[in-house]
Amino acid sequence: MTSKLLKTTVLATVAIAIGALASPVTAATHKFTFASPSGAAYCDGLTLTRATSGHPTWGGTHTGCTNGDPAGGYIVRVNGGPNYDIATTDSLNAPTVGALTFYLNLPSNQWFLYETIGGLNYQVNNGILINGAPPAKAERGVRPSTAPNPKGKLDQMF
Repeated sequence: MTSKLLKTTVLATVAIAIGALASPVTAATHKFTFASPSGAAYCDGLTLTRATSGHPTWGGTHTGCTNGDPAGGYIVRVNGGPNYDIATTDSLNAPTVGALTFYLNLPSNQWFLYETIGGLNYQVNNGILINGAPPAKAERGVRPSTAPNPKGKLDQMF
């Protein structure tokens, strides 16, 4: 009985995988602006386009008051997903930081920014995710999401 169940499960899994490979993936583009937890928009965000072949990944740019640094990542199914795990840099506003990771929680319209230092991940900012690209030119006094905490400290360590 167990052998028959195993065989049925394997065949069903193979059929689903073949169907997924045969299904064409259409391109989709999402544009987001980062905002503080209170809803005040930062001057940066992400523009991401889904890859149409291969592994389902997303690529694009860190937009707004940045140098248009490349950004890319993938969808993760956590807490009901879909959520995006996106790596990028901010060579204009945080040139000494290196890689940054934005975790975009789409169901709750929230984002979280992590920085890796010495092999440890630190949460350095978070807030509300707004649909739509940030303005091409930042208003006076509006800072990017990657700007250091006003206290000069990181918020959390994981």
